[in-house]
Amino acid sequence: MIDGRARGSYEPLVLNAVVLALCILALPCCEGSHVGGSPSQSQGDMDPGTDVARAARDRKELLRIVTKPFDATSAKLVTLRFRGTHKIRVTEGGKEVESLDEETSIDLARSADFHAIYQNSRGYGREVFYAAEPGTVWVRPRYGKFHRRPKSSDAEPGKLLSEIHDTLGADLELVEHAASLRDLGRVGHAGRNGRKIALSLASKPDLSQAPEEWRRTLVVKSLVGEVVLDEISGAILAGELASTVSFTRDGRHFEMSLASTHKITDLGSEVSVAFPAEAGSISTPLRSREFEDRQKLLEGIAPPAPKGPLPKEAR
Repeated sequence: MIDGRARGSYEPLVLNAVVLALCILALPCCEGSHVGGSPSQSQGDMDPGTDVARAARDRKELLRIVTKPFDATSAKLVTLRFRGTHKIRVTEGGKEVESLDEETSIDLARSADFHAIYQNSRGYGREVFYAAEPGTVWVRPRYGKFHRRPKSSDAEPGKLLSEIHDTLGADLELVEHAASLRDLGRVGHAGRNGRKIALSLASKPDLSQAPEEWRRTLVVKSLVGEVVLDEISGAILAGELASTVSFTRDGRHFEMSLASTHKITDLGSEVSVAFPAEAGSISTPLRSREFEDRQKLLEGIAPPAPKGPLPKEAR
């Protein structure tokens, strides 16, 4: 069973060969992030760790930039709206054995308040609000009211955003070794200067650093896409990536197709967040640690657990 990237439910997960093979699609690490950064800093401030010109010709640099935790670059953009989509199809012997469609969104205000939603074709989802002052989180992983509580740490808001935002980077991480880059030069996007980079299938993939043994059996059969990186922060302003891979796991042969889209709009505009009404939320002072405990026990061998479905009015 494939599940979504956004975390938050505590239901048990039934593991099978396909899920184990897809574990590489789990969310990028985002520990230590801190949402909002310094919203007052200039949009012209250069991130010393970002080299967009190099990323247009160097696969590793491109991957490093696009897999940064979301808020590591969002502070430079100040306010924005993000919308993303993702599709997965897995076949075995020509027969579809798994499929999942996902939609994600983030509205980030100048104050570092945000509203984020993850939902998928299996009826699961997660909706999160965050008020930077005084540091309150509302989360609704299933039907019913929002659970309202203080943030568990300074890192939590940024982690929540990265879990919903970082899909395209996770897809690129899977196929980066087989990508060829082409610098398409400077383009404008939503009032920002960006660098557009085309991606295609390389004639000779690089498997020299494959971290898992099963990935040495992975063959990238097709790859096409493009990304637009903000020239100052390196943030992904727009992007799309479609790929097909085949691999072997426990003696079984699979083919998987992935397609993701990523779009940022309303940069620097007045984005506002309306928080849930008092009657629509309940106070939950302590954050449950069951999901984190489960992940620690499984030592990353499984993707996140299934999420609860969003109420119809939130879709």
